[in-house]
Amino acid sequence: MKTLRSVAWITLLACAAIQGWVYRHDVSPDGVAYLDLSDAVVRVKFGELVNGYWSPAYPFIVGSLRVALAATPFGAAYWEFAILHLATFLGFVLSLAAFERFLRAVTLAGASWRQRPFASPFGRALAYAFFGVASLSMISVRGTLPDFYLSAATFLAFACLLRLQDDPSDRAAALQLGAVLAFGALTKSFFFPFGAVVLATLALVVWRRGYRMRLAEAAAVFILLTVPWVVALSLSLGKPSTGETGRLNYAWYVNDIQPHNSGVMPVLAAPRTPLPLPGVGIFVNARGTNPLWYDPVRWHRDVQPRFSVPQQMRRLWWSVRYYIYVTAPLLLLLCGIAVAAKWRDVQTTVARTWVLLLPTLAAYAAYALVYTTSRYVAPFLVASCLALAAAFPWGAELRAGRFGVAAGLVMLVLHLVAPLRGMETITAAFALAIAAWVGAGSSPLLVRLALATIGGLVAISLPALSPSLRLVLPFVVAAAAWLALSHSERTMVDRRRDLQVLAIGFAAAWAAPALLFSARALSGINAAGTVAHPEWQVVGDMRRLGVAPGSRVALLGNPDNVGWARLMRVQVVGVVPGSQIPTFAALSAADRDRVLQAFAAAGAARLVVQPARATSAP
Repeated sequence: MKTLRSVAWITLLACAAIQGWVYRHDVSPDGVAYLDLSDAVVRVKFGELVNGYWSPAYPFIVGSLRVALAATPFGAAYWEFAILHLATFLGFVLSLAAFERFLRAVTLAGASWRQRPFASPFGRALAYAFFGVASLSMISVRGTLPDFYLSAATFLAFACLLRLQDDPSDRAAALQLGAVLAFGALTKSFFFPFGAVVLATLALVVWRRGYRMRLAEAAAVFILLTVPWVVALSLSLGKPSTGETGRLNYAWYVNDIQPHNSGVMPVLAAPRTPLPLPGVGIFVNARGTNPLWYDPVRWHRDVQPRFSVPQQMRRLWWSVRYYIYVTAPLLLLLCGIAVAAKWRDVQTTVARTWVLLLPTLAAYAAYALVYTTSRYVAPFLVASCLALAAAFPWGAELRAGRFGVAAGLVMLVLHLVAPLRGMETITAAFALAIAAWVGAGSSPLLVRLALATIGGLVAISLPALSPSLRLVLPFVVAAAAWLALSHSERTMVDRRRDLQVLAIGFAAAWAAPALLFSARALSGINAAGTVAHPEWQVVGDMRRLGVAPGSRVALLGNPDNVGWARLMRVQVVGVVPGSQIPTFAALSAADRDRVLQAFAAAGAARLVVQPARATSAP
């Protein structure tokens, strides 16, 4: 097992390092904001970390790395984005260590359940593969974001919950839980409400068992470690707050009020004196390369979310479709097993894992109400699914006929809810292949493999079929499986090989998109093994055009894509959105001068056309 662990760690760390290196010159708008905030650490002005939208932990880590590397060649501006990716890679290392701790907690819990699937080499290897694919495809070291640190906090929090469920007298686990939740809250404000859910779950665990002090200890550590930040933030905003991210995201994504990514300038960024060009943004007495995204709370303080049933239902429906797309192979596996198993076995599984399922469902619901993406939910997905796999009674019978029906119904849901492309098509291939394997019963191995292959190939051709055929095929699959298998009452797990084939098929379906993503990334490396730094090339172009480092500029175009401006220490103080550029070009000379004078009054020395955004790999 030690050898397997070493191989898994080396493989995962190598994959993460390669991913970070391939995309080392990429930066997101969030990454630029985090770099701007990290200047507070470099200048030893920690008060500048206080921001109503961004949490302090990640920029503090980035700033610390910049200070540590300042005396090396990597301290040059050229490598700033690479330092962001280094911070993300370190987050991946921390997440992997936390995942190891979580696996250990699941294995210890499995001892009381008399089953330890992740103690075997096969189960352990699948667990590492599941974590690796989810982390490197759903989160990715390509991102210049703190999500790996949040992933680590999630795995550690769940490990503590499992320990406390088994032994509620464990004071060390309670104290660690409070510290982990505080770290998550200082990384992203989402962990404030999520931490409350975790503590409420802990209360359900310990309250009736006479260990209420464990709850008090965990809550006390959480409050003591976060209260300085909450006080500083509340004083800065002039009202009690743990962060304004949720408020703004609800207004943007649910109410569609002044969406930040629409290219439309917020009302509070409008010039005080009316100009002949509407929609212009001017940022006076502001900080950050892109002041609009450095301090969204300031420029959107007039935005107030409001509850609307139709808007909330539209957002929820979008989130449900997205969840189905992201979790398609898991949806098939979980639904198939739940339908094929006996009800008492499902109840046993839930009773063993509810301490993780409750916070996981709360996280999924909270994100679904506002905005969700795969990097937000990846750790919850991995932790809950592995816990369910460990808790499901391994002696349970799975009826083959029911599993076939479930496979057909999942294919139908995929067809009705999400377009058959990418992950859905791969899942449909997995569904038909497994249904064919199960339906072949006790046939020779080669016959079962041939039928499974044919089933998979049929599913891959689904997108080319007419909508009516795609709708009918799942019913045909379900009916055939039921007619062929229900009367014989043959169980799907007559042999150990069936379970292994099911697990391997799921792993293949889960990993396929990630492998395609990795191959596409690696194809972008040239023969010398290096890639260009597109943003640095823009810096050279800007210098040749006379843009001076450290100056302020007005921008024609999208202010989000300003990695080059960060490298030059240039600040964008005026914006003509891309949609208004034709109107600006059509203005008379006198009207254009009025717009330029407004930019100059804000400190802009040059008017710059936003260069096309390039990436370091396709």
